[in-house]
Amino acid sequence: RHEGATVDAMDNAATNGHLNIVKWLHEHREEGCTTSAFDGAAENGHIHVLEWLTYVRGREGGTFRALDLAATNGRLDVLEWIYEHFHNTNNNNNNQNHQNHQNHQILLPSSITISIPPNNNNNNNNNINNNKRTHNLKIDPPTRSAFDGAAGNNHLNILQFLISKYENLLSISSVELAARNGNVIILQWLYDNYFEMFSPHISYVENNQYQSNSQSLNTSPNNNNNNLGQSRTSDVFSPQKVSKRLKTIRESNFTSTPLYDALGMSIRNSQTTSVLWLQQKLHCVPSDDDCDWAARNGSLAMLLHINQYFSECARPTIKALQWSILYNHVDVVHYLLQLHY
Repeated sequence: RHEGATVDAMDNAATNGHLNIVKWLHEHREEGCTTSAFDGAAENGHIHVLEWLTYVRGREGGTFRALDLAATNGRLDVLEWIYEHFHNTNNNNNNQNHQNHQNHQILLPSSITISIPPNNNNNNNNNINNNKRTHNLKIDPPTRSAFDGAAGNNHLNILQFLISKYENLLSISSVELAARNGNVIILQWLYDNYFEMFSPHISYVENNQYQSNSQSLNTSPNNNNNNLGQSRTSDVFSPQKVSKRLKTIRESNFTSTPLYDALGMSIRNSQTTSVLWLQQKLHCVPSDDDCDWAARNGSLAMLLHINQYFSECARPTIKALQWSILYNHVDVVHYLLQLHY
């Protein structure tokens, strides 16, 4: 047969960890592969393929997707291997790297010099040996997608590793992804270690929720010193804290911020644990639209929770009834009819 092949052959073989096929194609075919071979192998945790592509073939390298995909899939061993063999290979820069990490800066080289064996198909070059030459292979640093993927998939160990090496890429979007997927362990760890990410939200709540007179500040006769410090350390969301002042915050159009978006997505995904966490720690308040989405998804428990604590701020609209009928959520339909009629 004379059809030949394409780079997809080696790319797919590497992605699926078939090193014997990768070696055969390297020796008998000329099509080669692309950076997708390295990226795919990293995504699926095939370190033996990564090692061969780097130190035997030594041509294409990979892209930022290698780290992003490995982080999203929880491949800590791959992240450590790539960092060690690409972003930390120049021993002369070790002290500088350490100093940069201490200053929360990351040394991200544009290209990395790696020693690999010569590519000679007449010799047995399928194994790494000491016959070396220099190639410039580049693995780009990860993007924020790596952090978001780790947070969204509840990989705390991955998130901690990424922050230790590339702290400057951490953003509020990781909080959003953790919240919408119900990953309270990630939320709490970020809250404890990177509280400054939450401070704009909390400062807004403090300024708008607690700046009025003492009567509006104290929603319960037994709560005369309700302040931001207490709200941060409180682990129980007291129903007495829910009052008309929350409706005032809701009407201030603050619900368009990332943390309120996170609350909305948590409600849509029926993630009760993260909804409670956002309410307890950050005093996030649901909206009418959140009620409607809870009805659409058939989450009666979420509707009951919102009605119990936030009936003055958020109530389902006619869309909730229409959606619950459309999607045949009978229990929700009965509840909404009782609520409105």
